[in-house]
Amino acid sequence: MDALQAACFFVTALVFAVYFLLGGPFAGAGFWSLLSKNDDERARSLSASAPAFSGSGFWLAAGGATLYAAFPGAFFVLWSAFGHIAVFALLALVLRFPLASMLRKRTAQGFRMSLLVLYAAASVVPPLIFGLMIGNVLEGMPTDSGEVYSGSFVGLFSPYAILAGLVAFSLTATQGAALLFLRDVGGDPECARRRVVEMGVACAMLLFIYFGAMAILVPDLLKNYEHNVLLAVFPVLAVGGSVAASLFAGFKRRNAAFISAGVSVFASVASAAVAVFPNAVPTWDPQHPGLTLASASSSQMVQEATIAATAAFALVFAAFRIATRSKTPVENGGKS
Repeated sequence: MDALQAACFFVTALVFAVYFLLGGPFAGAGFWSLLSKNDDERARSLSASAPAFSGSGFWLAAGGATLYAAFPGAFFVLWSAFGHIAVFALLALVLRFPLASMLRKRTAQGFRMSLLVLYAAASVVPPLIFGLMIGNVLEGMPTDSGEVYSGSFVGLFSPYAILAGLVAFSLTATQGAALLFLRDVGGDPECARRRVVEMGVACAMLLFIYFGAMAILVPDLLKNYEHNVLLAVFPVLAVGGSVAASLFAGFKRRNAAFISAGVSVFASVASAAVAVFPNAVPTWDPQHPGLTLASASSSQMVQEATIAATAAFALVFAAFRIATRSKTPVENGGKS
């Protein structure tokens, strides 16, 4: 493994982290819209959670393209395992737009409730599936000569993988609750605040169990942390960010609660990336080693072009957001 391969790995992780940061609040708010107390609160929740130009879809596409270009071996192993499941996540992401549009129109009560359930499900399914994928990679995936997933479909739903999916969902739900609290959605601000407090605590507890299970089930995931104890700042920030979101919400610090929830998301992705490095799709079986970054990589020229293209995309995206003066969730009516 060389420095270029390591750079591509962490650039790919960063792109996916940005996707979760930008898309998580809206997906989480979509889930909370199902639990609104009345029509007025539901309408405001839907307005806050409706897919807007946060750019998350572009970052998800960029992450997939970066993974495919820089580490095609890893991409095809993951696709062989999760391709049929990932389709449901992508379908849910696409359906959120027409469902949000239909919910803005007047419809029969029964039909509207069905749409609302579908909209909440479309908001919940992607983080659950992406978390499931991350959990499988961390736990180790059996492969056939390092090229194709050789395990069973049921094997993708191990207890640890399911736990990782629940962690991803709880992170998203905390972000969504923090977004609704930030925007003062609904006629009962105390309810929105309480949701952030409760979800922050629940998310922190799940993260603590998740990291503990990681250490017990796959001790190899701790090697990088043992070699450099400073890297432990990421799991600490992941748990601490959720706790901080809960505490800040308790003190009615809206912006701080929203930012803390985002810190927890970013640190969680960073923790997973640090744990699996320098592997791409590990098996943790010495007799049947999985893919490392070196064995999964494309050519040097392709990887250099991938980093350049990703950097150009980030600059163009930032310039577009500045030029259009699009408001981010923190800017949109937040209070400190």
